[in-house]
Amino acid sequence: MEDKISQKILNQFNVINLYIENESHMHGGSSVDSHFKVVLISDDFKELSLMERHKAVYDLLSEEMNNIHALSLHLFSGDENIQKELLISPNCVKKK
Repeated sequence: MEDKISQKILNQFNVINLYIENESHMHGGSSVDSHFKVVLISDDFKELSLMERHKAVYDLLSEEMNNIHALSLHLFSGDENIQKELLISPNCVKKK
């Protein structure tokens, strides 16, 4: 699933930097491809609001979203200042 997400994003956006992390291990349940974090830096986002950025990625991954429980999106243009501590995902409170 991670490869599908990566390929679609790389084919759609002018990517400056892309990081995808499978965070399924941080959550309870048996699915190994259920939770992902995507950090994407692209100048395609320069003129887009946060909502428009998210919509663009969700529309692109609409087929994959049928099999993903959670998708954390961190979407930036190249000139935005990114605070690394904001990109750290918390552990799931229901993880057993």
